[in-house]
Amino acid sequence: MRDKTLKCWGSRWDSIDPLAGVVTAPPDVPLLAGVEDVRMGEGFLCARLESSNVACWGANQDGQLGLGTRDYSLHELPAEIPNFTADEIALSNSLACGRKGGEVSCWGGWGSNSSFGSSPTKVADLHGVTQIRGGGDAVCALASDSTIWCWTADGAMSHLLDPTEAEPQRLLENVAEFDMGSKATSIFLRMKDGTVRFRGAANNAAIVTSTVEGIVDPIRVVLGQSHQCAIMSDETVRCWGANVFGQLAVDPKLLKQSSLSVKVHL
Repeated sequence: MRDKTLKCWGSRWDSIDPLAGVVTAPPDVPLLAGVEDVRMGEGFLCARLESSNVACWGANQDGQLGLGTRDYSLHELPAEIPNFTADEIALSNSLACGRKGGEVSCWGGWGSNSSFGSSPTKVADLHGVTQIRGGGDAVCALASDSTIWCWTADGAMSHLLDPTEAEPQRLLENVAEFDMGSKATSIFLRMKDGTVRFRGAANNAAIVTSTVEGIVDPIRVVLGQSHQCAIMSDETVRCWGANVFGQLAVDPKLLKQSSLSVKVHL
């Protein structure tokens, strides 16, 4: 909100009554002010505040709230992570990370004790980081030398990494910027030469890195779960990926999927 408070709505999942926790009149999230950024994981959220402190709430079975404990209670009130500040935060399914300067610390992740714990733990051998993003089963970072690094919680199965690793794995170089969708079946990469690449796998296929034909120097790229769209410099929109539900603005009977970008006629 303009006053840097936060409102949330939707459903708090209940296995007995899925609609028991539905909120349709968004209230302010209590105990939270000065919100600069908020990110969502699987059943939990974290917010970065004006103070650079990080507050999280929701599920905590994997220690994803960063409070030094694990439990199966639903934490409805945000709690600040003790003795931790961040310039940027990123969340995947149950793994959370924060960047402070060029260093990254993570917590949570699939109940594993072998990679990250329930309190922020510095990611080893990763320095000079300028951007972090999370989604699905992975967190990725862009370093100052234009390389992309990704990792998962305790090597959990990933659509981005082969083999999967809890330690950062170098994917590509000469990257200008990147982004990830919430399901992280792919990662968007804008290269220094202006071309756009995607890395990922779908339907248990092999992990590949490919250039998207027809997409050079887009103004903006938006990622869906299995399709992507770009706004081009001539103000046209082009999309590619799955079209099972008409995501590419083409009759699904004529086209189920396209690795080539398709112009959307607006």
